[in-house]
Amino acid sequence: MNKNDIIQDFIDSIGTNLHIFDIVAPNRFRWAMINKSAEEYYGTVRADYIGRELGEFEGVEEIKFSHRRKLIQAFQHCVEKKANVVTEQKYKLSNGETRWTRHTITPMFSTNGELTQLSDSITDITGWVQSRKRLQLTIDAIGEPIILIQVTKSGRFKFGAINEKATQFFGISAEDLKGNYVDSRIQLSDRRNSQRDNFISILNQCVETKQTIPYEVQHQMLSGQLRWIRSTQVPIFAPDKTIRQIMITCIDINELVETQKRLEDTLTKTLSGFVKICASCKMIKHKDQWQEIEQYASEQMDYHQFSHGLCSTCASTLYEE
Repeated sequence: MNKNDIIQDFIDSIGTNLHIFDIVAPNRFRWAMINKSAEEYYGTVRADYIGRELGEFEGVEEIKFSHRRKLIQAFQHCVEKKANVVTEQKYKLSNGETRWTRHTITPMFSTNGELTQLSDSITDITGWVQSRKRLQLTIDAIGEPIILIQVTKSGRFKFGAINEKATQFFGISAEDLKGNYVDSRIQLSDRRNSQRDNFISILNQCVETKQTIPYEVQHQMLSGQLRWIRSTQVPIFAPDKTIRQIMITCIDINELVETQKRLEDTLTKTLSGFVKICASCKMIKHKDQWQEIEQYASEQMDYHQFSHGLCSTCASTLYEE
């Protein structure tokens, strides 16, 4: 057996769908090997593909054309990075069935360190994609902003599903956030950095306590506007009782907070207008101390000089004649 036959036997023993491609040029890739698992999954014959380039589109259906074009882009990215690249694709099988697949593309180097081949390990994720779509439909039906945060095994937090209400409320695109880590070191203003750090702290608190965490915060929107939000973080448990996701609900309470502040200001002004005065001697109580009216007026009302006289009632009482 030659070297290629040995490698073919080896990849045929692997239960995962596997394709190996030769790198003809940075943007050209040629099928070198296909294992039995991939043949059975796609309903194809390896001999029909070995030696052909991925970019040969003649006679290819539109959905397969789109699939190949995206795959070539992922291959090019792998060649540039010289590191693994993961992409998800929709593909039409030979029996007409449409399936979703996850491609893990790995660079393969020769003994002298030259990048010569790529391996494409393919996993069917149709069930997972369908579950994700059902989840998206469910949270889109909720009338309040909803964001799902994935908790990774390393303890980091990643943005998951985001409903339409959340994208409208925060003025963000779901595609810009989905899949990104919350602690990604992107350039933000000092205030938004502080918001993110506080957000991560509360996520950690939710994981540590395994309890729902409600809190209120003044949030700076992308427009720069400041608004008060009441947020609730609800842990979602996996079958092994670990927290794999956190559901965040948000309610805009800006008008409520502003109304409450106006009421407090009005009440403070109303109460501050009352002065307690003795019904007999007319001394005034201020900070738990009774003061002569002259002292109170001097200290609290900014009157510093007084002249004394008699009102007509007192004058007639004291001097009846």
